[in-house]
Amino acid sequence: MRQKIQALLTHLNHGLVDREPALKAALLTVLAGENIVLIGPPGTGKSLLARRIAQGLGGDQGLRYFEYLLTKFSTPEELFGPLSITALKSDRFHRNTDGYLPSVELAFLDEVFKASSSILNALLTLMNERIFHNGADPQHAPLRALIAASNELPADKEELAALYDRFLLRCFVDYVSPDRLPHLLAASAAGSAPPLADPITGQDMERLKTAIEAVTLPPEAAQALQQIWHAHRDTFKEDRREQLSDRRLMKCLHLLRVSAATNGRTVVDLSDVLLLKDCLWNHPDNRQTVQQLVLDVLLRHSRPVPVGQPLQLVDGSPAPSHSECLTYEVGSDGTTLVPVVAPSASRAVLAAAAPAPTLGQATGQKNAVVKGFYGSGTEHDPLLVQSVEDLMDMTRPEVGMKGYHFRQTADIDCSGIGSWFAIELQGIFDGDGFTVMGPENDNYLYFLLNTTHPRSVIKNVKLKNMALIGHAIESEIYDCQSNKFLAWTLDGSYMLSCSSKDNLCRTVVNSEIKYCSTDLRIVEDKAEKSKFFSCAAGDSFFYGDVIGCQIQDCLTNINPNSHKGFSSRELIYCQLEKCFVYSRNHSSICGHTGESGFTPRLASGYIKNSFLGFIKDEEFKFRICSELKDTSKLSNNYSADTNHISQNYRFDYSESDKDGRQGQSISAQLATQRFFENTLGWDFENIWYWDDANNQPALRHAGVGARPAGLQAAVAPLAAPADDTDMADLLTQQVKANIWL
Repeated sequence: MRQKIQALLTHLNHGLVDREPALKAALLTVLAGENIVLIGPPGTGKSLLARRIAQGLGGDQGLRYFEYLLTKFSTPEELFGPLSITALKSDRFHRNTDGYLPSVELAFLDEVFKASSSILNALLTLMNERIFHNGADPQHAPLRALIAASNELPADKEELAALYDRFLLRCFVDYVSPDRLPHLLAASAAGSAPPLADPITGQDMERLKTAIEAVTLPPEAAQALQQIWHAHRDTFKEDRREQLSDRRLMKCLHLLRVSAATNGRTVVDLSDVLLLKDCLWNHPDNRQTVQQLVLDVLLRHSRPVPVGQPLQLVDGSPAPSHSECLTYEVGSDGTTLVPVVAPSASRAVLAAAAPAPTLGQATGQKNAVVKGFYGSGTEHDPLLVQSVEDLMDMTRPEVGMKGYHFRQTADIDCSGIGSWFAIELQGIFDGDGFTVMGPENDNYLYFLLNTTHPRSVIKNVKLKNMALIGHAIESEIYDCQSNKFLAWTLDGSYMLSCSSKDNLCRTVVNSEIKYCSTDLRIVEDKAEKSKFFSCAAGDSFFYGDVIGCQIQDCLTNINPNSHKGFSSRELIYCQLEKCFVYSRNHSSICGHTGESGFTPRLASGYIKNSFLGFIKDEEFKFRICSELKDTSKLSNNYSADTNHISQNYRFDYSESDKDGRQGQSISAQLATQRFFENTLGWDFENIWYWDDANNQPALRHAGVGARPAGLQAAVAPLAAPADDTDMADLLTQQVKANIWL
């Protein structure tokens, strides 16, 4: 099908100049069974595009086609057919629709926004439900798509908002630029296109329909789509012109699947999501803002991959088949994407992992692959790590850097090792719940793994007196715990359901941390361009610089002795939402004035729907944030009324302002689960629960093994590392391979 579409696009584009983007958008719309509006001045070939598409689809005869130019004087008879005289004689209202809009497969309506109210009402149902109410009888319309055109958009005309919303794609068509006029003259002399050798038939379109139904939406694409949706709503929350309906979300999901299927894929990728750039703006003034918003989100999900490597999911794992992949559908609230199919084995999918093989299942013989080891280094027959000597042998590049699977089979006591060795890992290490005990040395921090290289996975490791990783590069860490740091540096990595008695990490860059907990801080030094979700800290969540991060549904139990809030330093370009700060089981210094409950300074970001709980014997200069810079905003934040504001600052600012630096005061009696759900929008079914003992919210999932039911860590097959491999951006490669871009 992909080859047929490419041939058809070449055929349809014959003799046209600068019309390929509009042509692709219109053809994709028709194949998706949606509607598109082309905006541009007269004489730019809008009707020609529609006629060519009608002739190029459906086989030799093309699609049944209807075309009309609307004016404010147009009557329903001109579009939907004349009244039947025979029916009128029988006291029935019935139109003879044959050859008119209700009877065709593709229609083109020029100046569509000039439709009268009588035409408009019939169009709305015809475009969305494909139903034409012919008198008292609802008549099924075979309409595949409506291509409309207009010289201008219906700005500030609310009566046309419903019609405009039914056009999923909006595309501008302008005159050929002066420097392209020679190409236009050459195209006019080229003559008509030769006949299409292999047209797309009705049977092809039926097979495409089946292929579309098999396409799945992997979690990373779902996450990107959801982030785009939320970013759009945040960006245009004060612009009534830019509202996204639930219907549009459903149609966008369908369009992504159509794009994937017509490209010969069974999963949606980043390039498909890029098509939303023409679906999510209403007013032309906001077009570039929306396109940049979509691109910014997708760039955060992209990553370097080897040139020529088969296209992968955005988490770096190979694209799974339909039967393996977790897919998402729209939830009951119309905006949340929820999983509906059993997940697959990949990092971002968080799949239900197959049971780990037992020791007896390691069938490989000792020395069979690597001298000194049992096992063959595969997923089901891993190299077994049973002693300090096995760990030391992993320092050899031919062992630790060859993509092998390792599995620990016993507790390993390394407390007597005075000089620790540096393990470089390119592979998968499964601690299987066993412990590695390091030397007791408070003056020196030992790391089990010095560096983990791209696509390495570490899981189920328990550590005592040592940290897990020095530098994790594009790696994945699951269900690990230590009484020290867990990772010194996360760089482009992913951490799930881990715990530490010390700080969780020192530096986090371009990484994700989810469902983790620590007795101290999540990040001790610097967090940059990273995401944090459902994590719990036992002191300030951040202690150092925080730049370009997203923090959602997190909590911190701060220690008043440290006099720090959620973040000890300013949040720069950060988005913090639905977070909880409180203090319990800490001694405190009465009368000390804290800087703020969340951050001393917010620069170009926002804090919203968050809550400052009871802080023992503490007074604040500002309960939410001390200083706002640039475009920062505070929105719908609250504080327990027992958190007093210092007398030195009370005269400048109100003590109760939900959109201000102090937050709205609320008594403990009213700060119930109902308040958090209804006023702050917190999710108490999946993320939070009500802690009756302390009368406050708590996270359902934070720490080792803590994650939503059914979401277990699993890993994709790991290829051996390649040397001197040329790298390219994943999004760029996917866009080049997408026939619609």
